[in-house]
Amino acid sequence: MATLVHLAMGFLQSFVYLRHLYESYVPAAALVTASLVIALGLAFASISLVRRPGVYRGGRVVDRMMSTSAYERFTFGWCSDILKLARLKAEFKVEDLPAPNHSTRAIDKAAAWKEARPDTTPLWRSLFWAYKWPFLIQVSLSLADGAISYLPYWCQLQILSLLERRHNEKGLDSRVWVFVIALGAATLTSSV
Repeated sequence: MATLVHLAMGFLQSFVYLRHLYESYVPAAALVTASLVIALGLAFASISLVRRPGVYRGGRVVDRMMSTSAYERFTFGWCSDILKLARLKAEFKVEDLPAPNHSTRAIDKAAAWKEARPDTTPLWRSLFWAYKWPFLIQVSLSLADGAISYLPYWCQLQILSLLERRHNEKGLDSRVWVFVIALGAATLTSSV
């Protein structure tokens, strides 16, 4: 991923300066061009290289989604063998599927659940303790989203109250512009 970021930054920087460099200083332009070619090669290599060899558990191959290259993962090339087998066989059984990986295997999940839940603990409390970090992250994100969604309306109220309180016609109070900028920023952040 870092290679892709480097590649994007290299393209953005080089297109602006490349013409100027070719006109004024050819060796620097050659270095920028070489850097772009190398970055393209690294990007291609990082996207097309296989992440790890096939993993087996109990004589069955484990789901290959995390073992293939990034290109195959994001284009769903990792499941092409399963799809070919399903097309060729009349009856497709569970034994034909690859074994689940560690994050979806029921035995691993059950062991983690037994560790988090003693028999005397109520179910709601053990659910909270087993999933406390995702739960706390979800609650904090929901509270932040609620506050951000409320900010544009509060900024509008402050602008209107400042405009109603103005007594002279010479100009606007500088606080109005602060709330106008805050309104724009709050509208942008609430729409994301």
